[in-house]
Amino acid sequence: MRAVRLTLALAALALPLAAHASTITFSDATFNLANYTPTPNVTNGAIGTATQCATCGNLGNALEFFVIAPLIQEALYTQGFAGNAFIYNPQTQGPLASISASVDKNVTVDFAANNFGSSFHPFILQNGIYYFASIPGAPLNYPNGAGTTGYLTFAASGLTAADFLAFDFTIDDYGTGTPDFSGSTMQFGLAQVLDILPGTSAPNTFIADYDNLNLTLSQAASPVPEPSSLLLLGSGISSALLLARTRKR
Repeated sequence: MRAVRLTLALAALALPLAAHASTITFSDATFNLANYTPTPNVTNGAIGTATQCATCGNLGNALEFFVIAPLIQEALYTQGFAGNAFIYNPQTQGPLASISASVDKNVTVDFAANNFGSSFHPFILQNGIYYFASIPGAPLNYPNGAGTTGYLTFAASGLTAADFLAFDFTIDDYGTGTPDFSGSTMQFGLAQVLDILPGTSAPNTFIADYDNLNLTLSQAASPVPEPSSLLLLGSGISSALLLARTRKR
């Protein structure tokens, strides 16, 4: 009889588990660049600056990239900023399952831009390597000259590690490596990646304003006892204690 009671008590301790996950959100609507660390800056044939613009936002402040490209050659410009407080350590805070990212972006050009691609590039800095994702928006279609998109929201949810590819600033291009969502500390930010082909008139001016950045990190589900399991645990412990008292007698 005691063996039967012991078996029942131990079985009660084998609890069914439910999945539990939480999220952490990093956001910024002011873009005080004192709160950011710049990435390396690639300027091949272009002159560019990045500033906090007090009147360019949606509403209020914005991060503004102002780039002038020459007439006679293809121009490349890449610059990003990593949030000094946008830091997550999977080893102490738990692995990540996915990331959702969004930003409001306004693009202004003074040249013909027919199907000119526009994207939002959130990035992860991990172990000294930058990993960029690309979230496309509607292309600019101004074949006859200048235009402004107005603020549009660029957003994607459920981004996994495979959506972030290593970016090499020395060649201004992507690699094949991906971040480790269960590895070492990650720092998050956003970047402007620009490639302007030779123009046909005056030097080309490109302006990109960013506002209302949101990065939501979804942690991988961790097992937790279901409420009914906790009741079962209490029952199992009671049975075990009763059996121990019986043995003492």
